[in-house]
Amino acid sequence: MKKYERKSDFNGKGINQGYIFNDGQYYCQTEKQAKEYVESKGLNWKEEKQNLTQKMNGFILLNGKK
Repeated sequence: MKKYERKSDFNGKGINQGYIFNDGQYYCQTEKQAKEYVESKGLNWKEEKQNLTQKMNGFILLNGKK
């Protein structure tokens, strides 16, 4: 059985790389999913992408706060 580091909030699947928002409030795997999440919060994806805080074990951490 394959183990995953996180569970995607976007589709419930296990993921070992992707995007983490607000210290683990939301996880997703692809940039497209991350963009959809950011825009659903009324934020600008290009601005939020510039607020990249760090990369950690295959995950990109973003604040995404409004």
